[in-house]
Amino acid sequence: MKPAVPIHVPRLGVNEDEVLLAQWAVDNGARVEEGALLCTVETSKATSDVHADAAGWIHLRVQAGARVAVRAEIAVILPAADSTVPPPAVDNEPPDGPGPEASDQAAPGDDPPAPPGRRARSIAAALGLDDADASTGAADLLRRTRRADADPVAIYGAALGGRVIAEYLDAIGRHRAALFLDDSDDRPERFCSVPVRAGSDLARLADEEISRVFVAIGRGRIRLAVMARVDAAGLELLTIVHPTAFVAPSATVGAGALVKACAVVGTRSRVGRGAIIDNGAVVPHDNSVGAGALIAPGAALGSSITVGDRAVVGIGARVATAVRIGADAVVATGASVVRDVAAGDVVEGVPARVVGRVRLPTD
Repeated sequence: MKPAVPIHVPRLGVNEDEVLLAQWAVDNGARVEEGALLCTVETSKATSDVHADAAGWIHLRVQAGARVAVRAEIAVILPAADSTVPPPAVDNEPPDGPGPEASDQAAPGDDPPAPPGRRARSIAAALGLDDADASTGAADLLRRTRRADADPVAIYGAALGGRVIAEYLDAIGRHRAALFLDDSDDRPERFCSVPVRAGSDLARLADEEISRVFVAIGRGRIRLAVMARVDAAGLELLTIVHPTAFVAPSATVGAGALVKACAVVGTRSRVGRGAIIDNGAVVPHDNSVGAGALIAPGAALGSSITVGDRAVVGIGARVATAVRIGADAVVATGASVVRDVAAGDVVEGVPARVVGRVRLPTD
């Protein structure tokens, strides 16, 4: 007898950890055919249909209206109506975290911290610091020295992306994170050892001799809207290229864009305003990446490709030469795109096929 076939939540984009299971198209225990529509799931960006990977009798594990983790098992297709329902795969269960009895103390046998080296102690002494400060190492002390002379930058977005940018500025050395701006009501007072202020303080930065801003917000549409506010405040949008990235001399990188570590932007390619070329992404010659678009880690484009404004090419995705990806489209993780993608479409698979539509603002 054939084995049961689990049905999992697909990964539609690059920054979605869970989806809303909006509705089931089948009843529990019903007979389904391979390729039949099973349910519709929604993310903050798109809606997508989930189809049956095999024929059989379906057992639903999750009720409509529930929020479910990406890749979680939501149903199983049984080979016979009277088959025993197997338990969910262990892989889908959240790992057990440390209990309340977990100790912060080091386990027996852990090595004590190494004492600071001679070079670190020498640099610390020159900076007027003691051996306790030198314990962070010579490299960290040298970063502090560079940071003191670097131009101040405000980072808009006190979250994970902002932390990445603060480290990038340290690595490059020409700028330093002087301030974070954030619109969240629960924003912290400090982030990465730097003060955090309300986004409404943007217009006051010039009075504090901060003339440059980097917008570290993941969603392209919101990122571009905040960038427009930076322009209106008369401030400069900082463009960042990591030292390990390669940008060809004939390529152009727009204001407020980010080219991350080990990425490649080839000959005569254009990276639009506020676009992100993520870690290890490859954008060869004669490509055009639109404003606010994201080429996610490890994604690779062919040549002569157009990626529309705010579009997302997911982690590890591949796009064939001369393909056009429309504005706001989403290419899912690992997809292989061999034909044009219309604006707002969500595609996945090998070869990629349309599985949903992006939910665009109505205003």
